[in-house]
Amino acid sequence: MSKVDERIVAAKAIRAVLDDGRSCADVLDERSGGFVQALVYGVLRHRTGLCNAIDPWLKKPFKPKDHTLYYLLLIAAFQVATDPTRRAKVVNETVEAIKQLKANWASGIANAILRKIDIEQVLTHPSHPGWLQRALKRDWPEHHAAILAENNHQAPMWLRVNATRFSALDDYLAKLDAANIAYRLPLHQPGWAVALVSAMSVNEIPGFTAGEVSVQDLSAQWASALLSPAKEARVLDACAAPGGKSSALIEQCPSIALTAVDVDATRVDRMREGFSRLNHSVTSKVADLQSAKIGSFDAILADVPCSATGVIRRHPDIKWNRYASDIRQLVELQQSIVDNLWQQLVSGGQLLYTTCSVLQSENEAQVLAFLDRHSDAVLQPLNQPWAQTRPAGIQVFPSDGDGFYYALIRKR
Repeated sequence: MSKVDERIVAAKAIRAVLDDGRSCADVLDERSGGFVQALVYGVLRHRTGLCNAIDPWLKKPFKPKDHTLYYLLLIAAFQVATDPTRRAKVVNETVEAIKQLKANWASGIANAILRKIDIEQVLTHPSHPGWLQRALKRDWPEHHAAILAENNHQAPMWLRVNATRFSALDDYLAKLDAANIAYRLPLHQPGWAVALVSAMSVNEIPGFTAGEVSVQDLSAQWASALLSPAKEARVLDACAAPGGKSSALIEQCPSIALTAVDVDATRVDRMREGFSRLNHSVTSKVADLQSAKIGSFDAILADVPCSATGVIRRHPDIKWNRYASDIRQLVELQQSIVDNLWQQLVSGGQLLYTTCSVLQSENEAQVLAFLDRHSDAVLQPLNQPWAQTRPAGIQVFPSDGDGFYYALIRKR
């Protein structure tokens, strides 16, 4: 596929996200190629700044039926912003793409605009919807600017080494050394984490297909260490798909009896494929944990559905396809799930509540309300040097790892 064709593919993918509300995961796959993904992610990350650069030069907005052409302009503006020396080449390829779409009327507009736009402020603009900027400023007045800026960067590629396949992390690191793959270790190690300096396809990662390693963010890898179930404990991973935390639990606590549950049958099937690749023995079920009774458990990991505002770096479509009204609905859903799970936790057992959100209504406010409803719930301390201690639980902001929240609750 030529660079011109890839531009068209990227513009159509952006249209699917912004006009149709689809996710990047739904419209992109490995066949799309790294160039296409870079263009799509770049435009979604910097959308507002790009629009501010393009729109003042338009006599009138593009009609919805012509949005693919508009997104070609945003793609070009993003490329010029990241490498101004390529402006002429970018303009020529964009004009050619417009002609391929049989929209010759727009080629002159593109040529004129792209040669004179000011791209100075494009990459520094916060580029988040207003409701989310206000929510972050309200919740984190001292941190919101850093969160907004970090959300527009590419996230590191973290791996979780399968502890059942190696006697020490160094054994796997030797494989990376042998393959001349640069890596780094975290300042605070959750167990078996290593980051690749440059992202690559999973098929290129030594040992991936053999189940020796998985891709999992650093913040997510802390779940098994924080829950720390006892040997032979009955453990439930609620809302478990895609299965990364279940796999980490079974790798680091191999004697536990683990049940992984999710409401989405398709995602459960993919989760089972992951367990098979890693050779893990996990009982998996499809169930709606707002009401389903799965059994009695000594430990429960409640990784509840959330706004995913802590993983915007990895999923920039979240910024534009999430709304303030969604948060209220998610808070109600989280409450019904965790209340139901509490009934299935034995006395003396522990529930680890976690989200990949940075919004307090889904995190500490949710946990404090839970403690008010349940007199047999006791909040456990989780002071960690890599997280901010809150009135309930700990909050991680996107940085080396994704934005995450954890709270550990024991049942009397």
